[in-house]
Amino acid sequence: MNVDEYKKWRQKTKQVTLPSGLTVTIRQIPTLTMLEILDLGETAASKPSAVAEKLIPACLVEPKLKLDEIHPRDLLVLLQEIVDFSGLTDMPFPAKASTPAPGITRKGHGP
Repeated sequence: MNVDEYKKWRQKTKQVTLPSGLTVTIRQIPTLTMLEILDLGETAASKPSAVAEKLIPACLVEPKLKLDEIHPRDLLVLLQEIVDFSGLTDMPFPAKASTPAPGITRKGHGP
């Protein structure tokens, strides 16, 4: 892969249908956003709102929605889809936990 192909790959998007039926377009987590989340350290595990406040504006391409406009179940699935699409599913992200957040499975579906 050359540099141009790499840059194009990093800009790739994916359409996701949320449990509510809303279809959204997401992108991979930008490197700076990931580093900002990692800088939260243990706060990321105890304060998921801090993670969502970074990820949603950076990764939800369209429609543009504010956090409080997204249904909680949709939000949980959306966050997991973003992590999966970014290739970080099997990594300890956004915190050191080895399991997904409550209500999220590895396939991006709730309980």
